[in-house]
Amino acid sequence: MNNQLAAATASRFRFRGYHQAGTTREYAFEDSEEKGPPHRLFVRVDTGLLGKYRVHFQDAPNICLQLLAGMYLVSPGAQHQEVRITISDRDLAELTGKADSERMPKHKKKGK
Repeated sequence: MNNQLAAATASRFRFRGYHQAGTTREYAFEDSEEKGPPHRLFVRVDTGLLGKYRVHFQDAPNICLQLLAGMYLVSPGAQHQEVRITISDRDLAELTGKADSERMPKHKKKGK
């Protein structure tokens, strides 16, 4: 994400905390640009996926913001009181830049 988009996204969406149930973390945000009652956005991610892509818990809200920024660019005028999104394996691979490395063949160790 470029710096201008990151700044615009960070100022638009306010992080409100998270809730964990089992292996799922749900990060809560509010859209601060919309008029009227606050628009709440919830982004769920499986903690196993965070581990798989070596995303630290403290970095997960920024990953969520990247996803929200992408949604905002696709449909900037969408009007929803509440939005719930689940980050998939593919989403996380793309957001962390590890999508291409997953497809690369693994090298065998010599002598095995």
